[in-house]
Amino acid sequence: MKTTVIAIHVLVVCVISLWVSAADQWTPTAHDLEVGYCVVDNSLSCGVVSGFAGDATIPCVRPKRPQRLNDSQALQVLHQTCPDLMTGADDDPLLCCDADALHLLAESYELPKTLGLGRCPSCYHNWRKNFCHSTCSPRQSKFMTVTKSSPYKGDAEEGTGDEGLIRVDEVTYYMNQDFAADLYDSCKGLPGVSAGTSIMDLMCGKWGSKKCNGFRWLEFMGLSHENGGHAPYQFNYVFSNERRLTVDGGRQVYPLDVRALSCSEAPPGEQKCSYADCAQSPQRLQNPPQLPQRAPPVTLLNMSATTAAALILYLIIAASVFIYFAIYSMRNDNKIEISSHSSSSCESINGHNGRPTSLSHIESGDSSEAKPLRSELSVDGTYQLKDSPPSSPDIHMCAQLDIIQPLESIHSANLAIGIRLERFFEHMFRSWGTFVARNPWMVIIGSLFVSGYFALGVFTNWQVTTDPVDLWVPAGSPARRDMEYFNENFWKFYRIEQLIIEPKDREGFFNATIGDEEFTFGPVFNQSFLSEAFDLQRKVLEIIATDEDTNESIRLSDICYKPLGGECATQSIFTYYLDSKTELMKDTYLNKVVYCTRSPTYTEERKENSCFKPNGIPLVYPGVALGGFDGDEYTKATALIITIPVKNYNNPKENKRAIVWEKLFLETVANHSSKAMTIAYKAERSIEDELDRQSKSDIVTVAVSYLIMFIYILLALGDLNKCSTILMDARFSLGFVGVTVVLLSVLASLGFFFYFSIPATLIIVEVIPFLVLAVGVDNIFILVQSFQRDERRPDEQLVDQIGRVVGEVAPSMMLSSLSMSSCFFIGTLTTMPAVRMFALYAGVALVINFFLQMTCFLGLFALDTRRQLDNRLDIMWCIKGSKKSEKHPAVGGKEGLLYTFFRDIYSPFLMKDNIRILVLLGFGAWLCTSVAVLDKLHIGLEQELSMPEDSYMINYFDFYQKYFVVGPPVYFMVTEGYDYTHNESQNAMCSLNDCDRDSLPSLLAYMAEQSNLTYIQTKPLPWMDSYFSYISSTDCCFKTPDDRQCFKGDKNCTEHCWQSENGRPFGSNFTNNLGYFLRHSPDAKCPKGGLGQYDDAVQMYDNGGGIKSTYLMSYRTTLKTSEDFYESLRYSRIIADILTEKLQNATNSKAIVRPYSFPDVFYEQYLTMWADTIKSLSISITAIFIVTYLFLGLDIYSALIVALTILMIIIDLMAMMRWWDISLNAISLVNLVVGVGISVEFCSHLVRCYAICSAPTRVLRAKESLAKMGTSILSGITLTDCGILILAFAKSKIFRVFYFRMYLGIIAFGTLHSLIFLPVLLSVIGPPLNKQRLLFAATHSSTPQSTSPSFSAFNKKYNNSTGADDTTLDDKSDNTSSQQS
Repeated sequence: MKTTVIAIHVLVVCVISLWVSAADQWTPTAHDLEVGYCVVDNSLSCGVVSGFAGDATIPCVRPKRPQRLNDSQALQVLHQTCPDLMTGADDDPLLCCDADALHLLAESYELPKTLGLGRCPSCYHNWRKNFCHSTCSPRQSKFMTVTKSSPYKGDAEEGTGDEGLIRVDEVTYYMNQDFAADLYDSCKGLPGVSAGTSIMDLMCGKWGSKKCNGFRWLEFMGLSHENGGHAPYQFNYVFSNERRLTVDGGRQVYPLDVRALSCSEAPPGEQKCSYADCAQSPQRLQNPPQLPQRAPPVTLLNMSATTAAALILYLIIAASVFIYFAIYSMRNDNKIEISSHSSSSCESINGHNGRPTSLSHIESGDSSEAKPLRSELSVDGTYQLKDSPPSSPDIHMCAQLDIIQPLESIHSANLAIGIRLERFFEHMFRSWGTFVARNPWMVIIGSLFVSGYFALGVFTNWQVTTDPVDLWVPAGSPARRDMEYFNENFWKFYRIEQLIIEPKDREGFFNATIGDEEFTFGPVFNQSFLSEAFDLQRKVLEIIATDEDTNESIRLSDICYKPLGGECATQSIFTYYLDSKTELMKDTYLNKVVYCTRSPTYTEERKENSCFKPNGIPLVYPGVALGGFDGDEYTKATALIITIPVKNYNNPKENKRAIVWEKLFLETVANHSSKAMTIAYKAERSIEDELDRQSKSDIVTVAVSYLIMFIYILLALGDLNKCSTILMDARFSLGFVGVTVVLLSVLASLGFFFYFSIPATLIIVEVIPFLVLAVGVDNIFILVQSFQRDERRPDEQLVDQIGRVVGEVAPSMMLSSLSMSSCFFIGTLTTMPAVRMFALYAGVALVINFFLQMTCFLGLFALDTRRQLDNRLDIMWCIKGSKKSEKHPAVGGKEGLLYTFFRDIYSPFLMKDNIRILVLLGFGAWLCTSVAVLDKLHIGLEQELSMPEDSYMINYFDFYQKYFVVGPPVYFMVTEGYDYTHNESQNAMCSLNDCDRDSLPSLLAYMAEQSNLTYIQTKPLPWMDSYFSYISSTDCCFKTPDDRQCFKGDKNCTEHCWQSENGRPFGSNFTNNLGYFLRHSPDAKCPKGGLGQYDDAVQMYDNGGGIKSTYLMSYRTTLKTSEDFYESLRYSRIIADILTEKLQNATNSKAIVRPYSFPDVFYEQYLTMWADTIKSLSISITAIFIVTYLFLGLDIYSALIVALTILMIIIDLMAMMRWWDISLNAISLVNLVVGVGISVEFCSHLVRCYAICSAPTRVLRAKESLAKMGTSILSGITLTDCGILILAFAKSKIFRVFYFRMYLGIIAFGTLHSLIFLPVLLSVIGPPLNKQRLLFAATHSSTPQSTSPSFSAFNKKYNNSTGADDTTLDDKSDNTSSQQS
């Protein structure tokens, strides 16, 4: 900025002009030579030179003897301006300056003071001391000489020449080097014009703050116009710690040797420099805040806590397994003991129909539970002999079952609650199934009407949101509230259009010498590459888009952000070249890379040497435009970054022009080809565009997956035996309707919410059909194949048979559907909108799907069964077949190969003792190793995962990770209710030396010093500090007689708005003058104007009643990973709480401090991700436990085993996430909750079959249950759910990572746990026999059951095949319900 020139050179100009002498020639005496004399006389002018600070007088060479002022007013100015010269008892000392020179000197101090030197009294004192001695010291000749001069010819036109005058061209200034170094040290901590910058970026020229020191600072201030500076002539400094130097001609000089105060010292009568401006100051914060440190990982035995816990857990598991089997082996020779109190009356039981009923059917469980639950094609696997007559000899098993209560007391009134609940559901669904079978068309039409009405909402109220904020940010979250507060009270963060340009020759580093320094330059500084990048930038900046609706031409200048109202604030390295290709193509183009990155606001009289255009926007932070370097080695950059901020509005309609321009911007860059560069780019609309495109990119994948599952359903539902009867045996129509019902349930769910104006998301539209299809098809198989394997009872009609089968299987179907939907509804507890809506839509879709299965599908199933009875062809129902199907619906099925394998080979093998030991130890080890890595699970959602794999945004995110070195800005907002007009409140909000030691800016400066913990990188630049400097400056705040703002030099602009001698403004004076500050653009005369930097930081009440809210801005450190982002938010909130406490304690205000940074809204959820995960999974598993407990007849043993197995599956699944690079976030959390629901299907049916099995030992019941359910689990659940695996070919990374991988894990782990671990676990700690349930089933069977061999025969068979001891009965302790009647 122009203020750089002013700060550096106006003082020099004023000082030099004081050396003019118009007196007669004077020759110094020996005494004068000894004590010193004046080198120049300041009363004459040898010319005028113009500069940014105005016209400067060039002094003339004319030595003279020092004089006294003899002017009380001048002495007062001397005391205020140069108090060091008034030493001793002499109240009117000898000086080399007169009264006019003193007044000029005092005026020249104003601008550097306003610029920032006045913030630190010791710095300002030292800086004035330097110029006071060089201007007024009576010993001037001792440390300064004129080394070059020339005759002054004057202005010929005005006739001002004087042949006797000699103009000063060059002087040598001898200075003690310690003073120069201490002077710099006392000032180097002062802030610059922007947050995070230093005043030395302005005042040290090409060196900037990074390379500046005391010598370079003074040397820069002494450069003349001819040498690239702004001084009217050259100042050559000579630094030495020698007391005396001999110079040319043998002359003795004495370098100026005065003491400079450190910034931690206070000048006489003044205060110390504030802590924020002097890091070496012992004046620390009054009450330094205690920041929470990152907790070190908890260790135990030199292991992480989770690893140690896993090891201990495994030792407990292993010990328990070995102890159990050691005790079990000691009982191998024990036989089943018959209870001594059993009576012969138990040997034969009369059923309720009066027929003798044996207990053989109890041995193999209730026939309704013996049916495979999914796509099992084999017949009932009970221990039955097919050739047995309807009634067989009694089997004396009462003693084995230990049934002691009278059988005649077993009736509904005396049943336990659990069994009564089972009977209730069975009766309810049986009645409903019979009703539907009798009235199929009425039920079908009614259900279609209801679901069709809901589905109609999809076509009349279609609503899909793709706004990233609405998708991923909870409406009531603190981060979103902070964002909305910032948008409403200040401004909405810019729309960012960005290019990241990487050279294809990434190894093209080269060396060059700039000045006397050797530099290594990165490949981006190849001149031809820069030239091509410049052409691309110009091409982008010149884009003219057309709004098709209004035919309006839209240029970047119409929409870009203009902080000063003129130039767009484009951030690019080409700012240093004044946006001119001519400047870029100069041979010395590398000079600007070095000097402008050091001092971005450097300017010269010759505009081409400046680092930004006049009235332009400087590139203050080089790291914004360069990437791929370490530290501040900007010259080694490997990428260029071009950022174009565009105005953003809260009203979306006002952003239309920007959106139109962005579309053409994206097309322009996408179509740009180059052999020298690779371009990554984005616009503000990019993410939303790509999310929308993603919804259309996987249509083929979705279609193929549906086709595969559709074909599977068509083939699996039918009972295809012969080609000649395939059209009669097949159920193609029913399979098609089954899939249609699933899709209709999804449409109905969408439409239902659309009626309530709740928009869907693309994840809902694309993923929910997969999930509902996978779950819905399972229930279809349960119903159809259970009926296929059922045998019609004598005198039973078709409608009664359908009702009976529905009564048997519908509770299991409802258990599955209710468990899944419950887990989805639990998933709505997450705060992420997209995931919450996904879970809500899916839960409702499952409920509607179950409703349609029990109505529409069941009715069509009854009609299709009649078709088969009438021997009509599938699809073509009007045509009767020529041959009757051998597989009549009323005939039982045959055993399949898979069923035989499970019954005869796999189950006996798994139940061997050594195999069971290995399974328990193996799955225990798997569980424990999973627990050990839980704390290493990555939390977050990297942005690139949300994009299609062919998206240009993937390349942008990759470049962002590689090249960005600047963190985002962070704002600490002070809300309403704070009174800024009082001294106490002002002291808490400023960082000047007379402000509170622990004011808000000082606290933030303290936080910046601990950036590795707080993520705060830069000290803030408080607007109040600049306001006080502005209003106290004699060059800044002016008004006309009618109180309108004006600027110094304007006509009738003579009244200063505030007199600096009055100190700070308070009350109405503070508020009334604040507007002048906020509307004043910084310029050469007044660098502290607030327009462009602070006008957005202060929000006034509309009625002019004062300040409503303000903010302090800083920058965060570079943030790369999700952890960086959410941890930075965590500490920003901690800092905001500290600032709030300070604010309220200091002023009794109710205002609070709220943090805001634009990425925060997307990362807030991860602050509580583990807590949310534990909460959601705990509630889900608890819900499963309750549902299972209710639907398994209040069987707490079974419910606990199901919950334990599901917990193991979920823990193992989370460990898989760790190894397969699946991070923990809201999406994966919902998938974990869904995994809980799907795992119920793997576990609950097997456990239910075990609970009702009548085999006398746990091992036998586990064998029988696995034989019956194993084929159903494998062929039904596993194969059906595998349709989701088609997502492996999706283009969306979210689909592949969070759905394909996780659902593959759910299916695989569910299968392994249900077919291997769960049967073994049941064989060890399974629930005991519920004898009341079995006896009730025996005495209330509607027909005699087929019999089976005695248990002893089967025990012998299994013992011979497995070697296991199956002769030990369960413990005598039974369910409480079995003891009550």
